[in-house]
Amino acid sequence: MRPITAAHKTKLAKGEVGITEHRKVPTLREFALRFQAEIKVHCAGKPRTIAFWDQKLTLLLEFSRLASSPLDKINTALIAS
Repeated sequence: MRPITAAHKTKLAKGEVGITEHRKVPTLREFALRFQAEIKVHCAGKPRTIAFWDQKLTLLLEFSRLASSPLDKINTALIAS
């Protein structure tokens, strides 16, 4: 093993390379609140755009399997089901 690789592995083992714990990925239902708040801020002058996204998000959240899935687990197979 090369000295640089060995030194890096040692730092990894000691937790010295700045790796932090992963944050919990929100479910679609949890993220929806944040998304709605952002849409209201960024589209403040566009009430029809806000209504559009509220309507679409409400429809998506009606599917409990999709709504309760973490965002990083939503894939084409889940959407197709």
